[in-house]
Amino acid sequence: MPRAPRCRAVRALLRGRYREVLPLATFMRRLGPQGRRLVRRGDPAAFRALVAQCLVCVPWDARPAPVGPSFRQTTLQ
Repeated sequence: MPRAPRCRAVRALLRGRYREVLPLATFMRRLGPQGRRLVRRGDPAAFRALVAQCLVCVPWDARPAPVGPSFRQTTLQ
């Protein structure tokens, strides 16, 4: 997967406001096995580049994710 662009100034600014600033892929891997499937072999390059550029900012007062989060859609919209 492509690496996130190095935007040191942006990341430094965000780190001053949030407890953690992580690439989206890293955040998803922390959630467990389901998060490892964010990007799969064969995904379009544009999607892979988008995911590589996304950052997740964790607020100072955030609670941990519940054990065993589910990424399954349970309703139809």
